[in-house]
Amino acid sequence: MLRRSVAWENLVRTVITLCSLDLSASMSLSTVRQLKYMSPDEVIRASKNLANALKDGQNTTITHECLRSDCRLRKDPLTLAVIGEPSSENSELAVAWLTADIQRALQDGEVYAAGEDADAIAISFGPNNDLGDHPAWTEFFARLSPEASKWWTEYFTVQYSSLTNEAYGAGQQRKSWHIQVLGVRPDAQAKGLGTALVRALQQRAKADNADLYLQTATTPGFYEKLGFEVAGSTVLEAPLTGQFTYWAYRWRANSDS
Repeated sequence: MLRRSVAWENLVRTVITLCSLDLSASMSLSTVRQLKYMSPDEVIRASKNLANALKDGQNTTITHECLRSDCRLRKDPLTLAVIGEPSSENSELAVAWLTADIQRALQDGEVYAAGEDADAIAISFGPNNDLGDHPAWTEFFARLSPEASKWWTEYFTVQYSSLTNEAYGAGQQRKSWHIQVLGVRPDAQAKGLGTALVRALQQRAKADNADLYLQTATTPGFYEKLGFEVAGSTVLEAPLTGQFTYWAYRWRANSDS
C-alpha cells in the first residue's frame, strides 16, 4: 500500500462527498477529492497508479505474436499503439505520458482522486479548453519512436477529429466537459471508486449545464451503466495492436442518470 504524504492531505482544496451511489457492498460512501496542487512526487505516484490501471491483465510479458492473436489481454490498445509496450508503473513512456496529462490538467483542467492513496484518478477538461501545451507533453512526444509519432500525428489525430465531429457535431466537444483519462489501480477495483469519479465529473458538468464527453477503447459497458450513450465509433489500426474499436460517448446534462 502506498503511504500518503502530509502534503497530499494539506494541498487538497476541494472535497466532494458522494452518497447513495451504486457502490459495492464494501463501500457505501466514497470521497472524491479535487487536486488543485500536486508535488512532483505526487504527480509521479498518481501517474504510476494510472499506468497500472491501464496495465495488461494477467499477462504482463506479452510477445508480439501474442499481441497479434486472440491471447492478448491488454486493457488499453491505444496506449500500446502509442508507446509500443504494455502500460505499467515500470514503463517509463507510460508514466511520462500520464504525467504530462496530469500536469496539463493541473494547469488548464481538473484532476480528481478517489481512494485512500489516490487509487483512482480522473483527468478532465472543461468547455473552451484546447488542452494547452505543457513542457512535459512536448518532452513526452520527443521520446516517441518516429513510427509512433507519425502514427499519432498523421493517423490518430485525423481519425479522432473525424470521430468527435461526426459523433457530437463540429466543435461541440469544446463546448462541453471531457474526460481525458480515468483509471483505477487493479488492487483497488470493484470498490466503486471509478463510479464515484464519474459521478463527480457528471455533477461538475451539470453545474455548467454542459454535456460530458469521453472516448475510450476499453470498458464501454461501464460508462453505459452510468448513463452515457454511444454517440459514435470507429475502427482504428496500429502495427502492434491490429484493429480495435474506439467509442465516442456522451452524457447529457439534462440526463436523470
